[in-house]
Amino acid sequence: MPPLASRAAVAPADRNKSQTQCHGRRDQIFVAHEDDDLLFMNPDIHDTIRAGGCIQVVYLTAGERGEGVGYMSQRENGVRAAYALMAGATNTWVQSPLLLNKVQIAQYSLWKNPRVSLVFMRIKDPWLDKGWGDLTPLSRLEIQPDQMAQALGEYFETYTRASLVKTLSALILRFEPGKIRLMDDSVETPYNKLCWRCTGHDHPDHIASARLVRDAMAVTAGNYEAVSYVDYPNQERPLTLTLRQNSDKSRVFNLYAQYDYRYCSVPLNCREPMGPAALWAERMYYSSQSNTPVVSLFTDATGAGLFTRGEYSNAAVYWNDRKQTWTVLGGLVFTGIRPFLTPSGQLAVFARDGQGQLYFRRARTATPVNEAAWSSWYRLPVLLTTQPQVVTVGKQVRVVGMGADGYYYYLRSTDMQTWNKSRLPVLKTASQTFALLQHGTQLWMLAQTLKGEFWISAYHEKNGWGPWSVAAGPDSQGGLTALVTDRNTLLAYYRNRADGHLYLAQGRLEIDTHRPPLSWTSVTEQGPEFQADPAVLKTRAGSMVVATLSRTGKSIWTRIDDVPVRIRGPFASAPTLVETGDHIMLYARKGSDNRWIQQYAALHLDNDQWVESESIIAPPFYGGHTFDGSTDIPEQEQAQPQPPPSAQLPITRPMQPMLQPQQPQQPPLTEPAQSR
Repeated sequence: MPPLASRAAVAPADRNKSQTQCHGRRDQIFVAHEDDDLLFMNPDIHDTIRAGGCIQVVYLTAGERGEGVGYMSQRENGVRAAYALMAGATNTWVQSPLLLNKVQIAQYSLWKNPRVSLVFMRIKDPWLDKGWGDLTPLSRLEIQPDQMAQALGEYFETYTRASLVKTLSALILRFEPGKIRLMDDSVETPYNKLCWRCTGHDHPDHIASARLVRDAMAVTAGNYEAVSYVDYPNQERPLTLTLRQNSDKSRVFNLYAQYDYRYCSVPLNCREPMGPAALWAERMYYSSQSNTPVVSLFTDATGAGLFTRGEYSNAAVYWNDRKQTWTVLGGLVFTGIRPFLTPSGQLAVFARDGQGQLYFRRARTATPVNEAAWSSWYRLPVLLTTQPQVVTVGKQVRVVGMGADGYYYYLRSTDMQTWNKSRLPVLKTASQTFALLQHGTQLWMLAQTLKGEFWISAYHEKNGWGPWSVAAGPDSQGGLTALVTDRNTLLAYYRNRADGHLYLAQGRLEIDTHRPPLSWTSVTEQGPEFQADPAVLKTRAGSMVVATLSRTGKSIWTRIDDVPVRIRGPFASAPTLVETGDHIMLYARKGSDNRWIQQYAALHLDNDQWVESESIIAPPFYGGHTFDGSTDIPEQEQAQPQPPPSAQLPITRPMQPMLQPQQPQQPPLTEPAQSR
């Protein structure tokens, strides 16, 4: 058994750990069993460790399958060995129990790299009857709140559903993650109908753990982003990992398997991953709630182009409305994508992977008709926990997003190959809700704090971003879309904190630095409760069109110059609005009994009524692959002078591998586990 120290120690990634010590990455990972993270969430976890990030893995169950403490301990030994291998450190751990709300939980931190910690809640994990088609203590607890589940081992705790959610919330508050990685809660099959290796089915503990974590997140404030992973069903999808990534992932899992007799009864002869585990090792997919919106971008050359993420493939995809075809742009995208126009007028798109790493790809021609008409992916030197907001100012692209460290960052580029990056002034209790505003060459940043206040900063070409000023009045809770309609008028649509309704705050903007940059002139209610963000469009004729997805998803509510119009659904995504040469168009994902039918409704405005056009077919089920192999763009800080365009060289340096070969300080994989 690997050495363990039993003395008290500081929690490895506690709230006192700065983002600098974690290199801007703080991942908290919640899984049901001791092999789930290694099979379904790698290489993302490995990438974080390699980058010097802080991780905390929380295992909800003991994973002992009714076999007692001995098998539980072997599995825990296995994941400790696997994480030591990923960290390139000796397999020596410090035991430092957590005490949260009078609940004691086992925790171990890696001796040579305390940024890595493992937390074992050890909820007993037998099947309650014969096996598949039955419940486990965790899944029963999730659907029957009056039930209780007990922990196994030295810390004897008893959980109800409410107390377990409260404990998970306390873990999140204590760790303060930038990313929460969890299992897939989107599987709709009832627990007692699940079966082994049936299409689309998963283990009940996987689903239950994800649902409980979601509930904990719902009551836990913080600037973190949830990344959910497809579990058993990923074996049904095309490969997404490179041979090198598969090799690294398999190597780590093989070491774990040497400790788990259900995988390898003879460690010296362990050949795992094999069978289903081999299929899982070749893949990694982000799960979807079947609610991915499209983003539309109109040009005279291409018409109304639509961009989204293939929910099944995880690939970025582009719909050419004139050709009536999808183009698969690839990547392994965990959330929606952001299209924009380059200064030369060509289509381009930003996308993020599960690390928050920002990438872009641009069209080589004004009318891209297939993937060959697009450049390769480029990787920018920034990690974001939000979608980037993009504007074009003259010959420059300007981008703002929240970094993994909780600060807002500003990037700008003239040629898309050299990017200047700077940080906005620090805004205390900043949130992931913000809007980048533009009028001509003038920029503003409107941000909502976690307390619901609006603050604003103005950008000046000579001095950069100015100090933040509070714009007191509205009390908001996300759902922000804002725009400047003329030089002085700001319209901010947002979700009112008290009732969840759509409100409009109208204000006057000042460019004079001696005056407050924003003062509100009116705040009015505009619509009922809604999901996600409102879509807002000012037409060329000067009309204002606003659209929101109702709380239930049964309708989309629109306002056309203050005239409310309801569109009956059901719909599964927030709407998007765009003005083409002939129409005002609205697009939204259709609701369906089959969650994999990713079709989009297309409606056009005709005399203040919405008329449905032909639906847009679902994007292809293939094309997702990791961004491994994209071109690196080196970081250039704002303080460095930007060379003139004639002096800028094309980027030819290949991307640094996301997983570098390691020489871990521990035995080779063929050596038998010490505890066997």
